[in-house]
Amino acid sequence: MDHPNIVLRDVAALAACEDFELRDATNLKKIVVAIPGSVGTPYETGVFEVELHIPRKYPYESPKFLFKTIIFHPNIGPEGVVCVDMLDDKWYPSYTLETACLCMQTLMRDPNPMSPLNVEAGRMMRRDQEMFERTVVMWTKIFAKGTHSYPDYEEKLSIISALNGDIAEALRALTSHSWDQHEASQRVTIIDPEDCSSAVVCMEFFTVPGELQTKLDS
Repeated sequence: MDHPNIVLRDVAALAACEDFELRDATNLKKIVVAIPGSVGTPYETGVFEVELHIPRKYPYESPKFLFKTIIFHPNIGPEGVVCVDMLDDKWYPSYTLETACLCMQTLMRDPNPMSPLNVEAGRMMRRDQEMFERTVVMWTKIFAKGTHSYPDYEEKLSIISALNGDIAEALRALTSHSWDQHEASQRVTIIDPEDCSSAVVCMEFFTVPGELQTKLDS
């Protein structure tokens, strides 16, 4: 690390910042920060744990971000990798780690669906802005401890997750099929009540109980 004193200074400033929570700075090459979702966006009320990878030449090179908390965002890949021009071509040595965290909140406010790392999120945002925002709210609730929700989406999520108890898989299936309940039900693995040893079978080989099937078909 070429400028350890600058890194120490910026880490200390970040620890004192009330807007973010510094969760781990034992390794100055990779610190962990909790970033609140931007107010006024579908990400608000969520808290996103993010790794900041600090390069050797910091602050003359930008830190890299990796979201550890799962997030549905066109410019953040499914594995948490972030694509932000400001942290590459537009980075200035006068920027700090706090500035970098603010960039993440700006990214939540202004996602760009035209250059997506998450193709599914980008496509949904372009085609149906309202569905995209509602989907973000649901992902934020499930993965980032958000408090907002939509009753109709909650009901669909409850029905699909009842097939195997895996709410994350149910959420991904519904998202992939534009919240079409029937289509999503064909894509999840479910628990076979007659075969506890194998536990998981394909949907097409399982007969869904009548009451639940009625809800799935509705």
